[in-house]
Amino acid sequence: DHGIITGVGLPLKRRVFLKYQQVSQNLSYFRSAKRVVCVSEYLIRQLPEYIRKKATFIYNGIDHYAYSRINEDSVKRYRSQLGVADEDILLLYVGRLNLTNQPYKGLAELVSIYQQVNFANEKVKLLAVGYGSRNDSELLKNQGVLCLPNASEEEMPVIYSASDIYTTCSQWEGFDLPVGEAQYFKKPAICYSIGAHPEILENGKTGFIVKDRDEFAEKIKLLAADKKMRIQMGENAGEFIKKFYWQNSIEQYDAEIRKILKIATDIAIIEEKTVPEGTPPEQPAEQQLKQPTGQPPERQPERPPERSVESSEEKPVTKPEDMQIRTFEAESMTSIEAMEKGLKKKVSVIIVNYNASLPCMRECLDSLNNQSYKNMEIVIFDNASQNSTIDIMEKQYTGRIKIIRSDKNLGLGEAINQALKETDGEYIFISNFDVTYDKIAVEELVDSMSGLESRYIGLAPKIKLYYQREYIESVGTYIDNNFYLGYNGIGQLDLDQYNKPEDVFGLSFTSAFIKRDYLCPGTMSLTDKPIDPTFFLYYEDIDFCYRANLLGYSFKSCPSAICYHKYAFSFRDEATAFVTKYYYQKLNAMKLAYKNAESSNMKRVIKNELGIQRQNLKDKNLKAVAKKIIKDWRAGKNNLKKQRPYIQITRQVGDGEIIKYSWGEQNFFDIVSNEPVYCLQSLLLTYKRLFVITGSRKYEEYIGYLQALEDTRFKIEKQHLKNFLHGKLEYEPASIHNLIDRI
Repeated sequence: DHGIITGVGLPLKRRVFLKYQQVSQNLSYFRSAKRVVCVSEYLIRQLPEYIRKKATFIYNGIDHYAYSRINEDSVKRYRSQLGVADEDILLLYVGRLNLTNQPYKGLAELVSIYQQVNFANEKVKLLAVGYGSRNDSELLKNQGVLCLPNASEEEMPVIYSASDIYTTCSQWEGFDLPVGEAQYFKKPAICYSIGAHPEILENGKTGFIVKDRDEFAEKIKLLAADKKMRIQMGENAGEFIKKFYWQNSIEQYDAEIRKILKIATDIAIIEEKTVPEGTPPEQPAEQQLKQPTGQPPERQPERPPERSVESSEEKPVTKPEDMQIRTFEAESMTSIEAMEKGLKKKVSVIIVNYNASLPCMRECLDSLNNQSYKNMEIVIFDNASQNSTIDIMEKQYTGRIKIIRSDKNLGLGEAINQALKETDGEYIFISNFDVTYDKIAVEELVDSMSGLESRYIGLAPKIKLYYQREYIESVGTYIDNNFYLGYNGIGQLDLDQYNKPEDVFGLSFTSAFIKRDYLCPGTMSLTDKPIDPTFFLYYEDIDFCYRANLLGYSFKSCPSAICYHKYAFSFRDEATAFVTKYYYQKLNAMKLAYKNAESSNMKRVIKNELGIQRQNLKDKNLKAVAKKIIKDWRAGKNNLKKQRPYIQITRQVGDGEIIKYSWGEQNFFDIVSNEPVYCLQSLLLTYKRLFVITGSRKYEEYIGYLQALEDTRFKIEKQHLKNFLHGKLEYEPASIHNLIDRI
């Protein structure tokens, strides 16, 4: 609907520009297009007749919040935060908040109508949500309107759910997505009889389409006074709006694209054989316009181009014996099973193995095979292990796992690259062999990813410590100002303080869920290796996520997907564990900065790290490893030099936007004793997050008390400290009191 727009209320200069835009598009790309798709029947009528002949319309989908989980308590809590009581009637407007630059959006008129209604009934309130500046927000608030400028996509489901009636005074709409979204959440809508409104709203059934402001005000009063009518219209709206689901739009776009490309699907070929004689062909666009207003066009299944007998030599005709029904293996499955498999995207699990213990690997595989989500494959890449675990697994899990064996240990990064070649899932799930999963973990990851914007390419599950299951290992990763990696929430008691999905810097390859498209050769670098193979151990995941961030992609946490990790399992019994870990982490931190960081940060980090290693040369315990770090850093520098120019040229964001994810995070894990650090600061940070998320005054009180303890000598008198904490936090979970006892 872009470029076809009203100039009502706009300055002359902008009206002239819009007219120029309209004429130029009709004479240029519309004319050369094979097919023009509008988002409503109304928009087709706005096109010149010569373009209308090759035009059709496909409605926008409105069910993009299908995976949101909103309960009654969260709705009540949200209304309370807005200052809206249970008995109040909340009107909602979603759109641009500027009252002057887009006058045709009608917000100024809506505010005026609202003030008229509110004067008669103070229980009626108006919430305006959308894109706007602080000045826009202040102006609306000064007129008695509740305002949420620039609300996030994640907030929209609870915003719609918390409202009672959707209202818009827009004077021009090619579709009006918020009207459809409101109905999806079973909210009646009131709007003017303009544009596509008669197509996306049933007057008198799912809301009201009005002619003037007086009628608009009367309909608000009517719905505000009649709860039963609001509920009934909401139920009607929920049913009516189903025809605007994305699946319908996708199928129609698919048919149009196939028509242009002259491609026929297997389904179309099969259905053609079963179409009764005399079935009318699909209507052209000009006939579609004669259908009743508000009804999407009836569509016949797309068919392949008809071929005469004479043309059969030029193009092979599909013979009945060749016409196997290939869609979803329908011969061996019921139609329901076929549909489920087709709709659920395949997940390819990649496990890199090196000398895993038998019980550890078995527990991991069992937890994956028992997932509620079934469209999965498991690929194990064995990095030249020297024990018999992989041989035993091959026999015990025949048909359920695919094993790839390497003649030598390629390291974690290259092992993942090789394993990717043997997978075909739309999602890649990288997992350590020492991780076990809750039964619904994969299902939660798939559901969450399906509901996100396209810029999100990966999800971080909530990883908890296997041997101390009440404590968090990570809910995503970050890098700090020194380019050291960190784990969100590590060592903190899990009190749901990380249960709100958040944007994070990146993922830990301990357990990482990624869209396959972004692990394809060349997507993130000039090479055909999505994971840099020079990161043999450690930082290979941080490097991948850093490059993704630089290109403008994002990662999110998925705290509802829970798994348990035997932290540092691979190194617990190794005498040289510390030296090995120290070597790879220090070397790879420098490589990460040299490849990816802005020049000033790169020079600073390299200088600091080399300075540390030169100091270590004076320490007899660290001299050997420091020598090796410096030597290998110099040897691998040339390879990094080749990658850096491309990475910097394609950079979309600065380092500050990446490092900011470390703000507020703190490490509460002791790598020597391999357990959480039990301390007052850990409790304080936990309650701070809980207060921010919930707004509970209880947590605010706890924060004040803990900060007061921090400022007194009682914090070093352990027995007094514990007694005070047990008393103050008396009604908190038992896990809190166990932590207090271990401070």
